Amino acid sequence: MFDSKVNILYELFTSYKKHPFFRDYVEYNDMGLPLSFLITHKIVDINKEVEKVINSSYETLVLNVLEVSPDKEYAHIETMIGDSPYSKEFA
Repeated sequence: MFDSKVNILYELFTSYKKHPFFRDYVEYNDMGLPLSFLITHKIVDINKEVEKVINSSYETLVLNVLEVSPDKEYAHIETMIGDSPYSKEFA
């Protein structure tokens, strides 16, 4: 599950960071999103502090931004966006 969280944050960071819908989220998560990039490219090692930052960024995305089910496991940001009540913002 942690790898999926990193992947979703990485995809958002690399593909959607300039999308107006995510403007505030990207600004607020100025640690979690770049950290997902660094983890993906094996520049940093995962430790408890890294996990806390990633989990917090992911939780904010799920509960407060896209408002999707926290119980569903996602592998990609596109699927998460598709399940969001805000999916029309990306059409």
